[in-house]
Amino acid sequence: MRERGTALAGILAETGHKQAWLAERLNLHPSSVSRWVLGKRPIPRRYAQSIADALGVEPHKLDRDVAPSRP
Repeated sequence: MRERGTALAGILAETGHKQAWLAERLNLHPSSVSRWVLGKRPIPRRYAQSIADALGVEPHKLDRDVAPSRP
C-alpha cells in the first residue's frame, strides 16, 4: 500500500516551513518545489542534500521522494 503524501510534505509540516521558503532557500521556482511536495515529480538527486540541510534533517528521510540514480 502506498503511503499518503510525500516525505518532503511531512518534513515541511513538522518543521513549520512553507514551500515558498524552501524554493527561495534553494533558489528555485516555487512550482518545482510544489511538484515535489505533491509527488508529481521526484526530487532530483542533486537537490536532496541541499533540501536536507535547509530543513535540518538527514538526507535519508527524503529517500522515497528522490529520483533513482541513473545507471
